[in-house]
Amino acid sequence: MKSENVLRALVEKNFTKKTHDFICKKIPAKINHLLSITTVQIMSWRTPIVRNRIIFLSFRGSYDCNPKWICEEIVRRGLPYQLYWTYKKKYMTGLEDFPKSVRLVRQGSLEFFRALCSSRIIIDNAILMSVLRYKKKKDQCLINTWHGSIGIKKIAQEVVGDKKWVKKALREGRQTDYLIVNSNFEETIFRDSYWKESVIWKFGHPRNDILFERDTERARKIREKIYKIYGQDERTKICLYAPTYRNTNDLSPYDIDYAALVHALETRFGGEWVIFTRFHFKIMKLLNSSNTLSGRQHWNVDESFFSRKIFDVNLYPDIQELMVCTEAAITDYSSWICEYMLTRRPGFLFATDVSAYMEHDRAFYYPLETLPFPIAENNEELVKNILDFDEEKYIKRCDGFLQVHGSVDDGNASSRVADKIVEIMGEA
Repeated sequence: MKSENVLRALVEKNFTKKTHDFICKKIPAKINHLLSITTVQIMSWRTPIVRNRIIFLSFRGSYDCNPKWICEEIVRRGLPYQLYWTYKKKYMTGLEDFPKSVRLVRQGSLEFFRALCSSRIIIDNAILMSVLRYKKKKDQCLINTWHGSIGIKKIAQEVVGDKKWVKKALREGRQTDYLIVNSNFEETIFRDSYWKESVIWKFGHPRNDILFERDTERARKIREKIYKIYGQDERTKICLYAPTYRNTNDLSPYDIDYAALVHALETRFGGEWVIFTRFHFKIMKLLNSSNTLSGRQHWNVDESFFSRKIFDVNLYPDIQELMVCTEAAITDYSSWICEYMLTRRPGFLFATDVSAYMEHDRAFYYPLETLPFPIAENNEELVKNILDFDEEKYIKRCDGFLQVHGSVDDGNASSRVADKIVEIMGEA
C-alpha cells in the first residue's frame, strides 16, 4: 500500500482493513527490522573480538554441510579454539553425537549475536551474513564454504529471478575473505558471479571427505546410526531420492512409481531395497498435503508397501551421512548427485520436465546429457535405465566428468581448511 494512501486514510479517518493491516503489521515490522540492525551494529562496536573464537553458520540451522565437517576436524585435532554452532529449533534433531566442546547458540538470540560480534573467524555456507545484515568488522575473517558442488543450475545474477537474493549474495561476496571450491569449474563460476575479489581456496569440499570413507570406523558408525533410526536391517540396501524444488506448484515431476522402482532395483542389483525420500524444504508443505508423490493416486499400491519400503528422511540433518548409506541415488537437477558421483555408486536422473524447468526455474551450466547418470523422462524409462545399468561404462563416465571439470575432492578438504584456520589464528 502506498504511503500517501495511508496518510490520507489517517487524515480522513477512513480505515479500511487493508489500511489497518498495513499500520499494525507492516510498519512495526519495518521499524523493528531497522532497530534490530542498529542494535546489532552497536553491539558489534562495543563487543571486543575473542582471538580464538570461531562461529559456524549453516542456512538450514542444523548440524550439517561444510561447516560441520570443518568443525569436526578442529575438534578431532583438539585445537584450542572456542567453537560456536548456530541452530534453529525445528532442526534440533540427530544431535546425539554433537561435540561436547562446541557451544550451541540459537540463531537470532542475544547470545548468538554476541558470539557473532566477538568471533575472530566466521564460517558461512550460504549468505547468512547478508540475511542477518551483519557487517563484518575489520579484524574478523569470513570464510564462505557454499553448499553445492559442480552444480547443474546457474546461479549467475542475470538468471536468478529473486533480485533481493542477488543483492544479498553480492553483499556477502564483498565481505568474504576466503571462498572454498572443489574444482576449476566452481572457481570460474563463483569468481564470475558473487566472489570477484575473495581469495579462493581450491581444497575440495569438507563435507565430501566422508564419501571417500567406505570402511572406516567413522563411516561404520554413521551407517549403524542411520539404520537404527529408520529401523532397517544392515543387509537392506537404500536408494535415496532427493529432487530439487520448482517455482511452480506443479507436483507431477515428483510422481515416481515406487513399487516399480523397488522391483527394478531388486531385480538389477539383488537384495532387499527401501527408498529414502528427501524433498527440498521449499516444497515440503505442498508435498505433505498431496498424495501425488506417494503414488497412491496413480499406481494403486497398498498402504503396507509404503510403511515397509518408503521412508521420509527430511528431518535427518546431514545428506552427506545419508549418502554414506546409499547404494543408488535418484534426483532431477539437484547438485548433490554430483557429490554422490565421488562414490562411483549408481546414480540416475528422473527429469520429466527439463524444458519447463529451464523456462520457469533455472538454466543449466551444461546439458544434462553430459552427466554420467542415465536420464529418464518418465517411470518406464527410469525402470529401463536401472535394469540396463552398465557399471563399467558408468564409472568411466564419472571419471571423465570429474576430470573435465577439474575436481580436486580427494577426502582431505577438512584437513586443508583446518591448516589454514591455524595459520589465520596464528596471525591474530
